[in-house]
Formats: sequence, structure tokens, C-alpha cells
Amino acid sequence: MIDPVSPLTNYKLLDDIMMELAENLRIQQHQDVLAEMWKPYMEKLDTLYADATCYESEMRYPTDPKLLWEGIGKS
Repeated sequence: MIDPVSPLTNYKLLDDIMMELAENLRIQQHQDVLAEMWKPYMEKLDTLYADATCYESEMRYPTDPKLLWEGIGKS
């Protein structure tokens, strides 16, 4: 838990945690196991479906003013 009296000052902390997790996870092995378990229940294995809920929600067209404003905010 983060103490409200002393908030985080390292804004890259979450990025660092995600990078460390990504280095240690064996996603391909887990994906292979899950695919084998689900294969009997799946049809049309040559078809790809995408769920829009898994896409980035903060996507927008990056205009120069938006990029400049974000750069100012991050610096």
C-alpha cells in the first residue's frame, strides 16, 4: 500500500514493475497449455477473432500540439 503522506515520486515505477514481470513470465508456455486445454471446445481454428476491449483505450491521432503538450507535462 502507498502511504498517502508520502506519495510515489518515481512515475516510472509501474513501468519498471511491468518490465520485470515481462522478463520473468513464460507467456508462450502458458499460452500453449491453455490452447491445448481449450482446443476440444473450439471450432474453426483457422479463424481469428479480436475483442475490442483489449485494445489501448487512450489511442488518438497524435497531432504536433498534443505531442508538445504531453512532452511538457511529462518533463
